[in-house]
Amino acid sequence: MPNYTLADGETVKNKLGARSHSELEARKVDFVRARENEHALRPTTARTLDGAHLKAIHYQLFQDVYEWAGHMRNEMVRLSGGTIATEPLLYRPGGRPFLVGGRIPQGLDQISTTLRDADYLRGLPRPDFAARAAGILARLNAIHLQSFEIAGFCPALLRWLFHKVTTRIQ
Repeated sequence: MPNYTLADGETVKNKLGARSHSELEARKVDFVRARENEHALRPTTARTLDGAHLKAIHYQLFQDVYEWAGHMRNEMVRLSGGTIATEPLLYRPGGRPFLVGGRIPQGLDQISTTLRDADYLRGLPRPDFAARAAGILARLNAIHLQSFEIAGFCPALLRWLFHKVTTRIQ
């Protein structure tokens, strides 16, 4: 994780002053939960599920916790300590790579097109909606915008899908 972590190599640099991973996890919960509620009531961007939308969600959820909130991992971000953080290559446990950073915008466009072509999953029976939504979230995880916090997107994205589904799920 080039320049995203403290000297221990596992604690992400953060605005909260947390010095260990467990301290960070405990301290950020209330901040992120408050921002999730804020996002549900007042999203800060058009709901388009493109790169700009996902970056805006990331910023809204994590702005109190990380300096790099709202940036994709392939972007170069200057942190307050003067370091520049970027992570265009990221590997899963076991060594398989996530999508290469430069291809993130195309990957997001493909997801957006898939949803648009499927009429944002409107009118699907519940099991079909759940399966298709899970597939979209799995594809988003495979892209892996940022090396941390992908789970923070799931509630926001599911709310977005439900917002798009103006007819009842059957």
